[in-house]
Amino acid sequence: AWGVAPEKISVVYNAFNGLVPLADKETLRKKFALSGTIFLSAGRLVQWKGFGTLISLMGEVRQAIPDAHLVIAGGGPQETALRALIATEHLEDAVGILGNIPHETLLEYVRAADVFVLNTGYEGLSHQLLEVLAVGTPIVTTNVGGNPELIEDGKTGLLVPYDDREALSAGMRSLALDFGHASSLSFAGKHFVSTFTKERMVRDT
Repeated sequence: AWGVAPEKISVVYNAFNGLVPLADKETLRKKFALSGTIFLSAGRLVQWKGFGTLISLMGEVRQAIPDAHLVIAGGGPQETALRALIATEHLEDAVGILGNIPHETLLEYVRAADVFVLNTGYEGLSHQLLEVLAVGTPIVTTNVGGNPELIEDGKTGLLVPYDDREALSAGMRSLALDFGHASSLSFAGKHFVSTFTKERMVRDT
C-alpha cells in the first residue's frame, strides 16, 4: 500500500519466551469446577471480537455436544449486552463470562479447555494465539490480520471466515469430537511456536 516492492520486505517476528509451568489439565478443571466439553474464548468484550455470535451458536453446538460449555474471559463495553444475550437465549447453563482475570489464571483456563476459539474481525500478530499454541490447546480462529501467519489451516489450527456461523460451528464441533485431529494440530502448533526464539529474531534482524 505504501509502494514498497514486496521483495524488499522482510518480516522479523518477535521472540516468544515461553510460559510459566502449568498444572495438568485435570487438576485445573477441578480447580475451576469445569466439566463437560469446554470451549474457551478470551479478549476485550467489543463488537469486532464476535462474542455475540459465539454465544448464539451454543444452542446449535449443544445439539451435537450436549455437555458443551462456552467460557469467555475478558471485560469491556459489550459485557452487559452479552450477558443479556445469554439470558435471552436461555443459555445460562451453557455460557459463562469470567470478566477480567489475571494473565496466569487465563493461561490455566486455556490449559483446562478442550478448544480455544477466537472469532475476531481484526487482529495483529496475536501474542495470545502464540500462548495458546504453546499450551497445546487446539485453536479455531479467523482468517484475518496476522492470524494466518500463526495458524496454518488444518495443520496448526483451523481458520474460518470472520463471523461465519456455519464454519465456526463446524470447526468447534470438529475439534471437540475428533480427538486425533485435535491432538495432531496441538502437536504441530507446539513445534511451530518453539521456533519463535530470541536467537532467530536476532539472526533474522
